[in-house]
Amino acid sequence: MARPESGLVSSPAALLEVVLLAQSASESVPYQQKYVRPAGHLKIGDRWMKRYQITDDPTPIDPAIQSAADAYVRHLMAPLDDDTPPAGFAVLRQDHDRIWINCYSWVLDGVVHCRTGSATAAGRLKFTEVNRPWVGGVWELAPFAYERASWVRHMRRDPDDADLGTYLADTMPEGWFD
Repeated sequence: MARPESGLVSSPAALLEVVLLAQSASESVPYQQKYVRPAGHLKIGDRWMKRYQITDDPTPIDPAIQSAADAYVRHLMAPLDDDTPPAGFAVLRQDHDRIWINCYSWVLDGVVHCRTGSATAAGRLKFTEVNRPWVGGVWELAPFAYERASWVRHMRRDPDDADLGTYLADTMPEGWFD
């Protein structure tokens, strides 16, 4: 019987979620280009989050889904620490059968903390945490790489001249990506 890495399955619904996640992760799907768009910023408490959407075409994700993901991100963020400017980024990806929200929080001045949530297409407004050590799919890694470079450019290259506003303004360009 399937069980999450952290322990036993707590209910039949949780078991179904684990099985569906394992199935979708193991299915061989041919790679296809995706469309990325910066989706503004979200301020939660003292932390600023850059937002991205990834879709199969240039159509933006339904605002209700974005709002549900924004509300869920606050549960995925790492606690603030004294040494790191309060920032991060969130990537919302919509597939045909699942919606993913990856929350990346900057911690320890240059480390990325990641937690992920997902929702089924049918339950698209109800996110649950994915209890796996996944950083993201091949599509989330494009904004991840961009954000790493942006953090180094604006926050780490010259720590005495770090500029959170400039970092927040520097987003991956909208468009198709491999």
